[in-house]
Amino acid sequence: MQAPVCPMLQSTATTFTRPALALALCAGVWCAPAAGQTLSLEDRLTAIRSSLVQAALEEPTQVQSTQWIDAKGVLQESSTFRNGMNIRGVRVLAYSTDAQGQPNAKLELQQKSAVEKQACSVAAASSLQHVVSFTVDANGPWSADDAPLVDALRTALSAEWQRASATSALWRLIDRTYEGSRSAYQQALLGNSGDDIPLKIQISLLTAQKKDKQSVVQMRMTLTTRNQSKPLAQSILPMTLGAKNTNWGAPQLSDTALALLSQQVKAAAQTVQSALACKPVQAEVTQAMGSQVRINMGSAAGVKVGDEWLLADGQKFPQRMLEAGVASQTVLARVQLVGEHFAQLKPVAGPMQSVQRQWTAWTADGPR
Repeated sequence: MQAPVCPMLQSTATTFTRPALALALCAGVWCAPAAGQTLSLEDRLTAIRSSLVQAALEEPTQVQSTQWIDAKGVLQESSTFRNGMNIRGVRVLAYSTDAQGQPNAKLELQQKSAVEKQACSVAAASSLQHVVSFTVDANGPWSADDAPLVDALRTALSAEWQRASATSALWRLIDRTYEGSRSAYQQALLGNSGDDIPLKIQISLLTAQKKDKQSVVQMRMTLTTRNQSKPLAQSILPMTLGAKNTNWGAPQLSDTALALLSQQVKAAAQTVQSALACKPVQAEVTQAMGSQVRINMGSAAGVKVGDEWLLADGQKFPQRMLEAGVASQTVLARVQLVGEHFAQLKPVAGPMQSVQRQWTAWTADGPR
């Protein structure tokens, strides 16, 4: 009769510092020797990996060890390593080799530790900008009197949010409110890459209620991340649809209403600013076809042809990069083609065929 599987015997969690882990982790590709003084692309990736591992060792690292006896009566053990690294971007200042011929990379890591979470700022963000799509939902139903004012409100909202975006060095707004009116030629030319934009601001205009003979609309702003249901930020603001006294043309919002709208958008935009200041600027792999990789970040975010990116499984990297095999799966890729909302990359080092959709991409600027 087969021996029963024994439940977990022991599970421990210990926090180690750099000296305790350094010797155990400096192995394999992390400490591979360089072929010469001029580093190949593979050696450059090895140098980046090694420097990232050293940076991870500087962070408090929790090692959880689980032990159990399998069906054959053999003692098994599994360990997981977790650290507090949160990489926004990687800037390679220089490459070199040491006396033993090992490749080194001097890195400037744009990151935020858990201790700095409450103090992160625009200055700590990546040189790239967050790209945020913007839409206004005004489905109603609206009365015959309110409908033209709601249309005027949508136009004014777009203008005010564009102004707010223009004053920020952190995020860039892409207005998609009226994309449904594109011609067939424009749709074919521009494609649907806008659907992959990393962040989204949705403004919902809720049915108006009467107050002092004027209609009051509730404006609900929601900031979300692609593929995430929980909002990063949310606010609800009232807006009075005051109209100008005009004899001709479509009804327009009064100067008082426009001034109030400007104040409310500035307040909501500051909420967005605060939410994004602590969020790493990173892209997602949306297509992976061997030697061709596409990410959902392009010229609108500041991506340029020739830029280098580090690709990795975002479920493991960088928090679990000290586990065996995680760092060795990272891939270095170079931008070949840039669109407004996407970039086509060519993997140049690392296990190129391992890149998968929904992997995470970090900018890895460096000397060329």
